[in-house]
Amino acid sequence: MNYFLNNYSFISHLFTAIIFAILVFPISFRLNIWVEDHFNVSEKWETPVTFIFIIASVLLYIFLLGNSIDYLNDGEIKYVFIQEKGNKTRLVIWFTRVDTPAGISTAYSHRLKSYNINNGKQVGRQNLLRRSWINDYSIYGPFGNKAWGYSQKSGVQLLDLYKPKILYTNKEILARNPQLSTKINIYVGSYYSVYEPGSHGIYVVNATGNIYRITPDLQAVFAEDITRETIKEYKDYSRKWLIRDIRDTDAKFVHADGARLSSDSKAFISPEIIEYWNNYTQNIDKIWIMHWSSNDADADCLISYINENGQEIKCINLKEIFKNKKTRPYFALLHNNEVYIFITCSYYILTALRIDVKKGNILGAINYFK
Repeated sequence: MNYFLNNYSFISHLFTAIIFAILVFPISFRLNIWVEDHFNVSEKWETPVTFIFIIASVLLYIFLLGNSIDYLNDGEIKYVFIQEKGNKTRLVIWFTRVDTPAGISTAYSHRLKSYNINNGKQVGRQNLLRRSWINDYSIYGPFGNKAWGYSQKSGVQLLDLYKPKILYTNKEILARNPQLSTKINIYVGSYYSVYEPGSHGIYVVNATGNIYRITPDLQAVFAEDITRETIKEYKDYSRKWLIRDIRDTDAKFVHADGARLSSDSKAFISPEIIEYWNNYTQNIDKIWIMHWSSNDADADCLISYINENGQEIKCINLKEIFKNKKTRPYFALLHNNEVYIFITCSYYILTALRIDVKKGNILGAINYFK
C-alpha cells in the first residue's frame, strides 16, 4: 500500500476519491429523504434541509479524502532504529512524506512507526510533525530508548522511540524551565554540538541569545555553568573487509583484511558491502555483499555470502524473489542467531530475509510494510 500510494499517487488519489464519492453522497441523499419522510418536513423547509445535507456531505467527503491518504501513506523511510527493552526488540522507522503540493509550496510530514521485529506486526505509531512548509525535522541521539526531536514548527521534543511517543513537547519543556523564556531553537555554532552524548543533552538558544543545555530530565542549565565533558574517541575494533580491483577487468574481489584470497575466490561486478546495524559489536568471519549479474543496464541485483578468503557461500537473486528490479538490500542485523537482511524498494517497502548464519540459506521472510 505504501509503495502504491507513493509511486502511483494520482491513481491512488483518484481511486480514493471515487470510493468516498460512492459511499458518502448516495448515503447522504438517502438519509436526507429518510429525514424528510419520518419527520414530516414541510415544503418550505425541504430546500434548507437538503442544502444542509449537501454541505455536510461535501465537508465529510473532504475530511475523509484528506485524512485517509494521510493515515495510509507513510512516505519514505528516512532512518531506521533498532530498539530493545527487556527481552523484546522493535524495529522503529522514521518516515518523511511529501504532502500534496499546496500553491507554490510543498508541505512535509514526519512520523514514527514501531514493529515487532520477529513477525512484522505494527505495535506503535506517532506523528511527529504534520504539514510543515520547511522539511527540517531532525532526531538527535538516540540514547537508550529516547531521543530528541526538533523542527522550527514543533520546537524541541523528547521522544520515546520504543513505543513510539512524544514524551514532552516544546511547550511542556518551556513550562518547566521559565529561564528559557517563551521560545527556543537548537544551537548552531562551533563551540557546542547540538547533541552532547555525555549527558544526552541538547543545546538550545533562547530568544535573548543565551545558550542552555537541556538534559533528559528536562533540566535546562546555562551554558557558562557547564564544564565541557571529555568525550572519549570511539575506536572501531571490528574486522575490516576489503574490496580489491582486478587488473584489466571491471570485477573486484572481496575478502577480510589479513586473509589471503582463495584460489577459487569469486570476482564480483560493482560489489558493495551490506553493513550490519550492530557491526561494531560483531566479530564476523563472513559478510554479505550486493553486486550485479552483469554490466548491462537491466542487470539483476544479487546478494552473496562471502567468507574471509573471498569464496562465495551463497548467492540470492533479489529480482527473482521480489519480482521487482528496484529492490535493494538496506542493512543487515544479527538477531536470534540469524542474519536479518532488510530489503527495500525505493525506501517505500521493507522486508527482512531471515538467513541461516552458517550456510546463508533463506529461512523465511518478514514483511513490515509494503
